Amino acid sequence: MSGAALTPAEGFIERAMRQNRAVLLSLFVLLATGIAVYLRMPKEFYPDVEVPLVNIRLVHFGIAPEDAERLLIRPVEQELRSLEGVKSLHSLAYQDGANVVVEFDAGRDTGVSLAEVRARVDMAKSKLPADTEEPVVVASTLAEQQPILVLNVTGTAPERTLTQLARRLRDAIETVPGVLRVNLTGARAELLEITIDPRLLESYGISQSEVLQLVQRNNRIIAAGSLQSAQGSFPVKIPGVIEDATDLLDLPVKATGDRLVRLSDVASVRRSFKDAETFSRINGEQAIALEVVQRGTSNVLQTAVTVKQVIEEAQRGFPPGARIVVSTDRSDEIIDQSNELQSHILSAVLLVVILIVATLGLRNAALVAVSIPGSFLAGILVLAMLGMTMNMVTMFALIISVGIVVDGAIIVVEFADRKMAEGVPASEAYATAARRMFWPVVCSIGATLVAFVPLAFWPGSTGQMMMYMPITLMAVLAASIVMALLYVPVMGAAFGGAQARGGHAGEAERRNLAIAESGDLEQ
Repeated sequence: MSGAALTPAEGFIERAMRQNRAVLLSLFVLLATGIAVYLRMPKEFYPDVEVPLVNIRLVHFGIAPEDAERLLIRPVEQELRSLEGVKSLHSLAYQDGANVVVEFDAGRDTGVSLAEVRARVDMAKSKLPADTEEPVVVASTLAEQQPILVLNVTGTAPERTLTQLARRLRDAIETVPGVLRVNLTGARAELLEITIDPRLLESYGISQSEVLQLVQRNNRIIAAGSLQSAQGSFPVKIPGVIEDATDLLDLPVKATGDRLVRLSDVASVRRSFKDAETFSRINGEQAIALEVVQRGTSNVLQTAVTVKQVIEEAQRGFPPGARIVVSTDRSDEIIDQSNELQSHILSAVLLVVILIVATLGLRNAALVAVSIPGSFLAGILVLAMLGMTMNMVTMFALIISVGIVVDGAIIVVEFADRKMAEGVPASEAYATAARRMFWPVVCSIGATLVAFVPLAFWPGSTGQMMMYMPITLMAVLAASIVMALLYVPVMGAAFGGAQARGGHAGEAERRNLAIAESGDLEQ
């Protein structure tokens, strides 16, 4: 080989063997960086998959389900049917509104689909009733459909106190960067209930419709504009919103001569709640449930830790008879699942190392075993650069690759060990092994690697979830080639040496070497 020209790969290996300290330093940096990235890498139970669904919420207070189907759903569906890529439309009419869910073909860009649906809904707004609120159009993902935490504000305190505490806690949690929204369940909206005395109305000659119109006219936000003066311009504010019971009771209803009839003269007002639409109970006690939903790109564990800190701080300010109970915590499930999969990976690595020690010996097994964490951590760096997370699919892919990443290292170590048994120095033996075994290692691992390439293009939502597996396997297997042809030879040249395999095996090997040498001499 000394007289022949070296290929670029062989030349790179020769330079790496000469610059062994720099190569070993780069290996240390790779392992340290990989460990740091793994500890900070977002972890979740399932991969965050964008489901091709767009939800349209239509609100019209007081409308019946039958009318909602005819006046709300039908105009929107007529505009959406002409959209390209629509797989199905699902609609639901209920009291006070309706929902329309648009399901697109798998693999379609969710952002484009959302923009197209919003444009069609804007076209349909002219056909909706005048009192219909602005339609809400949102896209959903798996992460945004399932809450990461479910909290319950419960205790013996009055319902109004629990509701106020839950709303303050919701506002505090929604300030956490990784939180998308917090849904309240079991919280009833407060209202002021007016009880009119019909006999007093009759005595004053006032109808109930007049009282109703009076309240409606005096509970409106009025844009008064601004007033220009010599000193400048300043805004004018007209108090037109009812904020408490006193504002209602002081409303003038009718003027009879010098006497002014107020609402307090014909009715009574008390604070109450709307009828309950949802219920929440925990341990038999009334509760207000808060469902914490994370943002799709946030770290579940970090978000849960920050939310729990907010909960602890809020709990200290709660009055006696009120407390916070966590009923669902997905972060604990993710930690348990991650620890369990990590233990499976370590068990698989241990079994592989035991098998290698039994067949190659302790020193060679140590060189081969280094390729396992090196390949894993290099693959994790690739996943982090691609913006992917650690989840059940990626960890399962790591378990599958445990027995594959050592193939290239075993080939190189075995060839070098045979050369050293012939009396070749370790540095030359491992350099020769890396050069001679370059294409066998690349072809062997590359054949396994390319087999997973089609899986990376698996279409649909299932493909988006399962693509983590082929990408993880390809990254780890590609890293194992580098470990086998670069780092393992350098470490072997620095720390390796010829090693016996046992009496019978060593005698057979010496006999085979003698036969090979005699054959070379005859030639």
